[in-house]
Amino acid sequence: IETTAEAYWHSISGRSTAVGGPFFYDASYVRVREVILGYSFRLNAKLIQGIDLAFYGRNLGFLYNAAEIVDPNMSVGTGNIQGIESFGIPGSKTYGMNAKFRF
Repeated sequence: IETTAEAYWHSISGRSTAVGGPFFYDASYVRVREVILGYSFRLNAKLIQGIDLAFYGRNLGFLYNAAEIVDPNMSVGTGNIQGIESFGIPGSKTYGMNAKFRF
């Protein structure tokens, strides 16, 4: 029998009153993936002509996340359990600095 995911979850989630709705989340989101702030310094030294400094942050968070309790970008499972969130770990944020010296 061909069915939709919504009809399947509604059929297994309750007897006379299907309560499948709480199992569905809107996966719309706007994420701050990466922010970089950098500047180049010119130097009049004999050995070093300049320094490029940059500070960065990756995976800083969401501007909008309709499914507030889950990260829609998480890859959870393979095979028949794709798209099912279960005990997901929090996303990691990365902060750092880059320095390039020009000789």
